[in-house]
Amino acid sequence: MTASLRVFYVGGGISYRALFNWISPGMYVATMLGSPLFQILFFTYLGRYAGSQDDAFFIVGNSIQIAAMSGIYGMTMGIANERQYGTLQPLLATPANRLAIFSGRALPFVLNGLFVSAFGFGVSWLLLDFRPADGSVPALALAVLVTTCSCVALGMLIGSIGLRARDVFFGANL
Repeated sequence: MTASLRVFYVGGGISYRALFNWISPGMYVATMLGSPLFQILFFTYLGRYAGSQDDAFFIVGNSIQIAAMSGIYGMTMGIANERQYGTLQPLLATPANRLAIFSGRALPFVLNGLFVSAFGFGVSWLLLDFRPADGSVPALALAVLVTTCSCVALGMLIGSIGLRARDVFFGANL
């Protein structure tokens, strides 16, 4: 394995584990799975009550939105906390390829966003009887992938603003 690929995979995995090392699995489930589950259920039942759209509108929108939330907030924390914990200066001083370093740090957040969105669709299938047409599944998968990658990139941009700004989490919430 070349050095850049090693930095990409190993560095990204270690960085992701270090970011969430303090968090318990129960907290991850409540934050990344529980909250989105209730968001999907709330808006779907609200939409049913209001009668404005069918369930698929709310399920697809919220399942894609939870992937976006995961990417933006996670990547913002990942980059901004490098500065806060004092690991950014040594990271930038290494001779490793910076594209490999920061792309590797983005990969776990992309995978997490895909997982959370798949969880949202799966729970909607189980609890809300959501059955997308067979022809629309590849389009849904592509939409989730593009949304997740672009939101992770936006989170990286917001996190990099944290190199100069004091509180980037306010900007991530806008």
